Amino acid sequence: MNNNLLFVICQFNSAKKMLATYQKIIMETICEAIRDVIPGIKARCDYCHSERIVFYTEAMSEEAPEKITVTIVNQKDRDFWLSSVITDVFPALGGSVDDVSICLSQEERDEIIKRLKKLRDGKETNNGAF
Repeated sequence: MNNNLLFVICQFNSAKKMLATYQKIIMETICEAIRDVIPGIKARCDYCHSERIVFYTEAMSEEAPEKITVTIVNQKDRDFWLSSVITDVFPALGGSVDDVSICLSQEERDEIIKRLKKLRDGKETNNGAF
């Protein structure tokens, strides 16, 4: 029985490494695609839920994670959250993507959707240009 547990532990550690590799690819690819729409966009793994990717901007990265609060923006033209836009295009990421108060205008939302759909459909160019 002990050898079985050691095997399972080894598989568990391999899966964690694989998860981290895939998360890094997802984070880098999405950030690169939308960086000129959302300057300073970055991503990290959630401190409490390592399987969750959290997008934020550089200004927010200087604050301690426990000091970052979500602010509801009531402006009529800024009513789209980045994480919702990402999961609309990539439903398989539902529950695995979040953001720190990144609200988008209609124009930003439309441009990001266009770019993410190009990524999803494999229509981006090799140099990342859209």
